[in-house]
Amino acid sequence: LFGEPSLGVIDMTMKEVYSSMEIIMKEMMDIFYTSPYFHIGGDEAWLGEFNKKDETKAYVSANNFDTTHDIYLDFLVKMHQVVKNNNKKTLVWESFAGNGSRKVKIPKDMIVFAWETAYQRPESLLKNGYTVINASWKPAYVTPGLRWDSKYIYKWNLHRWENHWNATPAYFNPIQLEKTKPIFGGQFCSWEMSEEQQIASIRNRVAAISEVFWNGEDKQDYTNYKRRQRVVDSLYGLLNFPVTIKKEGFTEPNYQGIYFNRENNFGDKATVVFTPIINNTKVTYTTDGSMPTAQSKLLPEKIELIKGFSAKMGVFNKKGERIGYKLAKYEASPILGTIIGDTIPLRDINTGRPRVEFTKTIKVELQNLKNNSDLHYTLDGNNPTLNSKLYTGSITINSSLDIRVSSFYKGKIYGKMYRNKFVKKDYENNSTTRKKITAVDNENGIGINIEKAVDGFVDINGYWDNNNTAKKIIIDLDEQTEISKIVLFTYWDSNRFYKYMVDVSIDRKNWKTIVDRSSNTKIATENGYTDSFSKTKAKYIRVNMIKNSVNKSMHIVEIRTY
Repeated sequence: LFGEPSLGVIDMTMKEVYSSMEIIMKEMMDIFYTSPYFHIGGDEAWLGEFNKKDETKAYVSANNFDTTHDIYLDFLVKMHQVVKNNNKKTLVWESFAGNGSRKVKIPKDMIVFAWETAYQRPESLLKNGYTVINASWKPAYVTPGLRWDSKYIYKWNLHRWENHWNATPAYFNPIQLEKTKPIFGGQFCSWEMSEEQQIASIRNRVAAISEVFWNGEDKQDYTNYKRRQRVVDSLYGLLNFPVTIKKEGFTEPNYQGIYFNRENNFGDKATVVFTPIINNTKVTYTTDGSMPTAQSKLLPEKIELIKGFSAKMGVFNKKGERIGYKLAKYEASPILGTIIGDTIPLRDINTGRPRVEFTKTIKVELQNLKNNSDLHYTLDGNNPTLNSKLYTGSITINSSLDIRVSSFYKGKIYGKMYRNKFVKKDYENNSTTRKKITAVDNENGIGINIEKAVDGFVDINGYWDNNNTAKKIIIDLDEQTEISKIVLFTYWDSNRFYKYMVDVSIDRKNWKTIVDRSSNTKIATENGYTDSFSKTKAKYIRVNMIKNSVNKSMHIVEIRTY
């Protein structure tokens, strides 16, 4: 009914889709009748396959739209009308630029969740008249690989947007709005986690984010908060798992950072002591994944760990009623890695796919916590064996590689493997880096991620996309600078080229052309387009993007001047 699954989105060209969506939405609103709101989603709608369909092209023509994106925007408008017809208010993700497009405008009575800042910055949403809810990726998200500790969250504020992804405006330069700007509220998001991850991950963070959302600028200092939070957490413990747990031998028993379960890692041997808080209760457990009952195996008061141990634990009163529950996972993790040298903050940190980005030579030092064992490692992404290289000292890394290290005890692998993917990035701090950059000759904003064009990185995943609006950008060098060479890095994929011109000015009124590639047909590469010229003084650099041989969008990965 809703189109082929390969589309990745609902087939918005089909009449039946709209009538069916109205039925489904009405049924949901009838169930959640007390809520004044209804969220229509709208995030991450990839239109690549949808755009290829003949029916899509015919729909664009029949409705006098400019592009497939207009169909998507029109779909949001129609869903909004369904919500209004049912006397509720529409919630939608930040997923459109400006106030829509030339042909389709997004109504101003939608409430927009500003989350990533990639589609549109929050100040732009406010300027365009929308009511905004702050759902900033950082630090208001808790996911399998992204967790900010309660202290970081507590220092945050409702008028601030940060991001973990280096392709977004809020990554290098967090967006801090004036406190007078009317932000409607905030949202804390937690998803894609298994049972044992979820409760442990949000337990201490919910209190911190609540203080930020509800108390705002009136919140007390962090020391005061921690005192109050400990009281709340002890009450929570009585409700959730009324048992005190004392751990010894763990590497980071009080860890609350982004890596899941690191507080339950031990290197060689560890002990855990369980003591029920409530009289006449007992703790039973299972290790097969089933829910414990009063008849399940009794949990020992003290567990001595020499290898990993996972269990579901239940607390039962004398009537046999379960009054508490916990899923525990203690893991042997004998290898601690320390990275020496400058690294780049990551867009995604996940213990399942760890990654380190760097610009210059760095070193990795490994500590083996398992007694009478050896470390063997590989640098090609293969799992180590006893025949792999023996670790004897720090490992120097000056190129991209995938390191994997295992601890071998009595000829067998012990505990979790240490692994990291190291990626060397092309970074350079030159006269354009982090300078003020603006776009001109546009109607609907500055495009997407304009800061990426001067962030210092040649990163194909981070670039300015003009979003079919502005074609000229101007960089303010702060002061007159003598230049004789410019390198322009555009998006590259082995089959496209860009035509453009570069002008310079001292006063931003009188311009001189120093690069003319208006007839260029040279395919773009990761090395960029390089042009040398006689020494010229400039305070402003203007790049006029004329043509992309593949589509209408213009892309600048980086601009460097010498």
